Amino acid sequence: MITPDLIEILKEPTEHKQESFVSSDFGFSSPDVVVEAEPIKKAPTPNLEDFEPEPINLDSEEPPKQEIKKEISLTESKKTAEMVVATYDAIQTLTFPFLYQRAIFTKKERQLLKDIKVKMRQSGIASLNEEEQNLFDKYTTYSDLKDNVAFTDNETNLILEPLAKVFKKYNVSLGPEILLLSALATVSLPRFLPLFTPLEKL
Repeated sequence: MITPDLIEILKEPTEHKQESFVSSDFGFSSPDVVVEAEPIKKAPTPNLEDFEPEPINLDSEEPPKQEIKKEISLTESKKTAEMVVATYDAIQTLTFPFLYQRAIFTKKERQLLKDIKVKMRQSGIASLNEEEQNLFDKYTTYSDLKDNVAFTDNETNLILEPLAKVFKKYNVSLGPEILLLSALATVSLPRFLPLFTPLEKL
């Protein structure tokens, strides 16, 4: 049997064979495999307002908070009503007699009343003629009207209750300054009455 010479065999040029490889082993796609590409998403259109600088607030101070007005009680409303009624009563006591005088008597009659008063001072009881007696009776009527100008206690109480409820409903409260001025007017205005009603001196 003839054995091939090993040395001769080794001298022969070797045949290079290209080994096939699987592309998937290296993470590549095989040319035979068709891979569908994902659709490219369109980038959102930028909003230009997002890039505008925020406005600078030059007024760093917070706006003043509106104070909540305290609800007044019915007792406080009654005190306010009492002061209002008393002030009104003083004003009407001052003005109404003066208006009555101008409405009832003429200028001539006012002068005649002064003459009657002079007679009564001189003789104590003056004898009056018919014209003077009628005028004196008119003066008596005037005096009754003048004396009834001020509110009576019943009239004051009749006004106070509903007026206090109105103040309570609308939460009306007068400040201490207004109450002080009202108190001063109440006690002072009647003292000015003779200055505005000269007929008081008759």
